[in-house]
Amino acid sequence: MIKRRTFQTMLCALIGLFMIVMTGCQAVGGLDINKALVSGLDVTSSEGSMSISVHMMTDNSSIRDPEAAKLLQLFNGAKLKVHSMKMQDVRTLSMKGDFSFSKGSIPFQLYMNKDKYVVQLEGVNKPIVFDVAGGANLPPEAKAIQDKLIENSQPISKAVASFLVPNLPNPKVITVQQVTEKVHNEDVNLRQIHAEIYGNEAVGLVKQLLVNMSKDEKGIKELISQLYDILAPILKEVAAQASKDAKEADATVALLNNYLNNKALAVEFLYTTIKTYLDKAVAGFDEFAAGVQPAGDHPFTDKSYVKADIYVDDQMQQRKTNYEIALAFGRPSDDGVQGVKITATSEVWNMNAPVTADVIDTAAGAIEVGPDTTARKFLNQVDRNSLLYDLLKNDLHVTRKNITMMMDDSNEEGFNKPYIKNDYTLVPVRFVSEQLDADVEWDSQNKRVTITDDLLNRVIVLTIGSKTAYVDGKLVKLETEAELKDGATYVPVRFIAENLGAEVGWDSTIRMITITRDE
Repeated sequence: MIKRRTFQTMLCALIGLFMIVMTGCQAVGGLDINKALVSGLDVTSSEGSMSISVHMMTDNSSIRDPEAAKLLQLFNGAKLKVHSMKMQDVRTLSMKGDFSFSKGSIPFQLYMNKDKYVVQLEGVNKPIVFDVAGGANLPPEAKAIQDKLIENSQPISKAVASFLVPNLPNPKVITVQQVTEKVHNEDVNLRQIHAEIYGNEAVGLVKQLLVNMSKDEKGIKELISQLYDILAPILKEVAAQASKDAKEADATVALLNNYLNNKALAVEFLYTTIKTYLDKAVAGFDEFAAGVQPAGDHPFTDKSYVKADIYVDDQMQQRKTNYEIALAFGRPSDDGVQGVKITATSEVWNMNAPVTADVIDTAAGAIEVGPDTTARKFLNQVDRNSLLYDLLKNDLHVTRKNITMMMDDSNEEGFNKPYIKNDYTLVPVRFVSEQLDADVEWDSQNKRVTITDDLLNRVIVLTIGSKTAYVDGKLVKLETEAELKDGATYVPVRFIAENLGAEVGWDSTIRMITITRDE
């Protein structure tokens, strides 16, 4: 059952991707569509603009999850509009635009390179920096290999596309005509590729794609050969590093080196492996395809479609695109959604010309976002009067929490379990405080714990052995004193949770504490 569902998920994703790719291998109207689709991967610099909007088709009578429906209403009709997009090279890009939804619009800027993303959002006083590549935490050797993979991402993509696109079958509706269109406010003579594909033909087209690929021995071997030339030198470095790190090169490294040093052997081995999987996919396709189409509960009908207009110039470069994608679900979801329509447009100019991306200045400081950054800590950096703050805090409820603690040993390893003393439940203060996104400091000399919640502007001070505490400088009596046990500081659960904006629940049947915060 699990394998069947996994295949169904993969098949749906493949069909969705296919519907977006659209056109196939045969020339139409004298235009080499293969070249038109693949040539975009030769662009290493450009300027452009784009917009994406999402509209949901809903049935209010089917709503079973009111909160999800509320979010749906908030974002129905949302639009992402990029007014200026500058690709300096395949690793350096900038964007300026805005995200609009029912409550208003949030302007943004983005700058990205091989190491990081920098985002400037209206409502945040400093740029936000994401170390997306993880390079800051990688050893130099691993970072160098990662950089080479990023540098070769474009030729890898082109090699895959050059194999995939010629094997795509044409949909029933596909035309080519000469037109004049405005691109960046300039009239340009272009050829318009118009294609439509509907959900009821998508499954058959995907099957034909698999059949075409399984028969394309030359194409598969050419793809493997190109990927070998790109990746073998990088993999040899990986293997060399593995041999260096290990006391003795194991059998896996030795086998890898055997293939990396013999291209013909590697190509033949990988071809046989890929061919076997493709043949199995074709043989079992009809049975599995039936599994993703239960009666009345699938999007593969004529109500689901992709309509695309792709405009190419005399150099076969894509200059403008318009997409309309509709998915009609067989039955409404819990939030009343019956389907979704996505429209996307783009224009491109200055292709392969000198382009300089707009860098976002972080010299005056930035907000570093990493694995330890919580929603609450980030929200503390946002202007409380801004639309962004309202969206994150009041609509998306990013600071909501639901913490559970068992009174037995079933908690995760290393967890200091709660216990009961004098009819009061005590919990490890650091665990609870940090789960609620507060900072904890320990003063070993004075045996004092200080908890700081920046979002609530609250400071709590507890002293071991004392039945009193300070909350924002005011003296508060505790139900029982804070104490040290097993190297951890324990405090009454209700005191710490409620002073950090949460509520406490107790399930006596399974002896479980719940701490919840709705805002």
